[in-house]
Amino acid sequence: MSRARLVLASGLGAAALVTGGLASGAVTASALAEPGDSATCPAAFPADELTLGDGVTGLTTAGSYRRDGVEHDSTTVPEGFTGIYRGSIDDPGGDLLVFELEGSRITHSDGSVDAGIWAGMSGSPVFAADGRLIGAVSYSFTGLLGSTFAGVTPADQLYDLLDDGAPAAPARIKLSSKEQQQLVRGGLPATAAERGLRQLTPEVTLSGVKGAKQVSLNRIAERFGMAAPSLTGGTSGPAEEVPIVPGSNFAAADSFGTISLFGVGTTTAVCDDRAIAFGHPANWAPSTESVHGATTTIIQGDGAGSYKMANLAAPVGTLVSDHLAGIVGQLGEIPATATVSSTTTGPKPRQSLSHVPNPAALGYVVANQTYLDTLLTLDQDAGGSVSLSWKITYQRADGSTHVFTRSNEYAADSWLSEVVTADVGADVDAIVNNPFEPVVVTDVEVTEDASREFRMLKLGKVELRQGKKWLKLQRNGKAPLKPGTTMKLRINLVPSSGASTASAVSKVVSVKIPKKATRTGHLAIVGNGVSFDDFYFDEYYPEENAAKSLPALLARLQAQPGQDDVTIQLMHAVKGKKKPRVVTQTWQAPDVTTGSFDVRLKQAGAKARR
Repeated sequence: MSRARLVLASGLGAAALVTGGLASGAVTASALAEPGDSATCPAAFPADELTLGDGVTGLTTAGSYRRDGVEHDSTTVPEGFTGIYRGSIDDPGGDLLVFELEGSRITHSDGSVDAGIWAGMSGSPVFAADGRLIGAVSYSFTGLLGSTFAGVTPADQLYDLLDDGAPAAPARIKLSSKEQQQLVRGGLPATAAERGLRQLTPEVTLSGVKGAKQVSLNRIAERFGMAAPSLTGGTSGPAEEVPIVPGSNFAAADSFGTISLFGVGTTTAVCDDRAIAFGHPANWAPSTESVHGATTTIIQGDGAGSYKMANLAAPVGTLVSDHLAGIVGQLGEIPATATVSSTTTGPKPRQSLSHVPNPAALGYVVANQTYLDTLLTLDQDAGGSVSLSWKITYQRADGSTHVFTRSNEYAADSWLSEVVTADVGADVDAIVNNPFEPVVVTDVEVTEDASREFRMLKLGKVELRQGKKWLKLQRNGKAPLKPGTTMKLRINLVPSSGASTASAVSKVVSVKIPKKATRTGHLAIVGNGVSFDDFYFDEYYPEENAAKSLPALLARLQAQPGQDDVTIQLMHAVKGKKKPRVVTQTWQAPDVTTGSFDVRLKQAGAKARR
């Protein structure tokens, strides 16, 4: 399994996705405008020329709201705010400027705090009176229920990003006593000055799963080593382009479509076809992400937890630089994507389609789309049964194209939507992150048939044929080992619980005991169905690390037993051999089957081996 850490945001937050992943595809830099060449790429204002009390202006996108009887529409078009310079923070990684801001949704018209500095505002440009760029809002003060004080990353650090190099902007800054005193004189509460500043961070959000149980989303994220979403919502369909300009929304996405994984902040400057945003990192690591505009719905004013809600627009570029001082998107060049398409039949049939530019997120997107499809097709987060099949199209290192297919049956009396995500997501993840050769997955197609009817069986009694009678074997009991004979077993399956509508069934199987079998043996019968508890407390993943090549890995994935398979395994000692021999056969039951049955086999007169 890939353990790349991902923060998945669906329009909420100041920073975009936090991702470990593959390096971005080759996107060539074009000739860039120099700062000062255009209104969208203004010259940098030297921080050392600021004087306490200097007035500034800024731009941000604050959604639709009503104030003093007037409707404001800043869903895509930036609106202004104002501020006053209160001091600076000296730090080895780069100075940070502190401003007290007002207007927009930061404060009410009477100056009282509205949402304060919200998550998603980072990157909002701050200008001097002459129009030069002072920097980007990127930090807020801790310990305040709705702070109007913001830390601003200086413009010279932001413009250094155009050369793909940026001074380090720390995630948290502690203020010296002198700096604390200066800011307190400027109106900052003493407790906030003592605690210092922190980067504005995103709300972790996943689109397309409105109404899903948070605990399910948390567990799916944990299985893929990702940060759990704290909110759901956002775009789940096609969208039009939204222009990226200073003060507009800027989103970097790991996927878009039915499942949109993105974080949104604010654009600081646009220099020709390069857009600078955030004033702090998104991932702080190379990853293939698409760049989008976005439409702000609202600013949710929750004091210290205020945040932006936004919908992702169509892709307009590629993220090409991600450093501590901010991120840069190349506009007009969109990365290649893998498509994830699914067709689900059941009470409420549906089709889904997602596009995934970041391979590191592909398995997680597939798992979430499968979860969503099951949830919405059944229109309930409960139990039921599902038949699932998937086809993964991929390109090997030699350029050849191949297709991997697999299917499985699932049943659960609760949490079914979660259970069905395991195998398909793990298969995609294992192929993308295989340790043998680079592989590009281009398409994942999932077909599902979902039912609200819970059908599950479990192993009942197991009987041994002796003469004309059937002898009931005891679990963990004993049975005779007779070399050169055929052991006939009757395996009885019964409904797993009173809630199951599966019908009881019996199967007679023959197990041939070789003539060379000797001394002792072991007979195991296992239903390969996975219960909800097994699913989460035993990691149910293919053992991909045991393979020695990509073909071997794929063969291992393909050989995973279905949950409706019953495995009968005979292990016996062989005369003259140190290792026992194992003989396995499989019976495909009518429904998902759970449970196990073990019997020790002993040859008449044989002494037990210690």
